[in-house]
Amino acid sequence: MGPEDWRREYEVSRYLREADDAILERRFQDLTSNLWSTDAVGNVVPTWDPKMRAALLRLILHVTLEQMDRSKTPTTDFDEHALRRASSAQYSPPRLKALFTGSPVCFAKFGKGCHIVESFENGVFRIAPASSYKDPSLNSAQADKELEHVTVTPNEELVRTRLADAVARQLPTSAMTDGGLSYYDPYMVGREQLVPIFSKHFRYLYQNEYRFAWTVPNGEPLKPFFVELGALHDIAEFLELAGHGIEAGSRAMGGNDEPHDDCGEVSNLFPLIARDPRLA
Repeated sequence: MGPEDWRREYEVSRYLREADDAILERRFQDLTSNLWSTDAVGNVVPTWDPKMRAALLRLILHVTLEQMDRSKTPTTDFDEHALRRASSAQYSPPRLKALFTGSPVCFAKFGKGCHIVESFENGVFRIAPASSYKDPSLNSAQADKELEHVTVTPNEELVRTRLADAVARQLPTSAMTDGGLSYYDPYMVGREQLVPIFSKHFRYLYQNEYRFAWTVPNGEPLKPFFVELGALHDIAEFLELAGHGIEAGSRAMGGNDEPHDDCGEVSNLFPLIARDPRLA
């Protein structure tokens, strides 16, 4: 299918006719913000997945047709390159102290520098109940405060095994589930079709998130805790942003079972990359 097919499709369905103008504009921004990605040195490029690119263009055209119909604007073709430029106009490529030369097929965890250093040096990760997370990107059945943006890597099983074993030592009755998230369009799916914990609004498609989750028997108390996987030097590397130092940090638990955040005012996110062993 192409633009003319998408145009006829929307003329028949008009599924956005009840959406108010503000919702239409937010939908347009959500879609166009996922229409671009970056290459290894940070340049803006089209999204890597051609099927996803076509799906996004189809939905963008639907929104555009609805907006033009309301404003009585003559139907015109939209410019994909112009959309990408406008959406990425505020983007500034991050600068790393050392260029990342590995494969884009990897796990990548982002966080404050002191936290990522501790993860790299000791394999320390924080596990917390879903009810304690505060990320508005999630629906009412789930939430996430510090996201892990990942893609599948041949090291996946190594990371998965280490993490599963570390959690099992502290939560022996738990059952782990992990996988990539599915990104849904609220106009295209019913709530009953969503998979709890592993469904997320398409607004966050760019995150390409992979998630680990544990369930425990009903009634078992849940509190945040830390696990240690051991040093990750053999399977990961730490990338530091240029011009930003690493503050000393602590993972001591506070009185409300929340960790003290001793990273100071550091707000930049530092990536921890799980290397592709084929490139070692």
